[in-house]
Amino acid sequence: MDTGRGGGYAVRVLGTLALAAGFLVAAMNAVADTASADAYFFAGLFVISGLGLRLEAAIRSRP
Repeated sequence: MDTGRGGGYAVRVLGTLALAAGFLVAAMNAVADTASADAYFFAGLFVISGLGLRLEAAIRSRP
């Protein structure tokens, strides 16, 4: 059993969820009348974290 590889699928899914959450927060904040800078900050944090997790998953799954 090779335990050194794998695990990329769960990280990829978590990254995708973080990206979706970030874009959803940004879209909801853009539509709302009372947009705050804090919501955009957290949306950007979600997107950057999601991108990092997706990159990590891509590097992990390389042969």
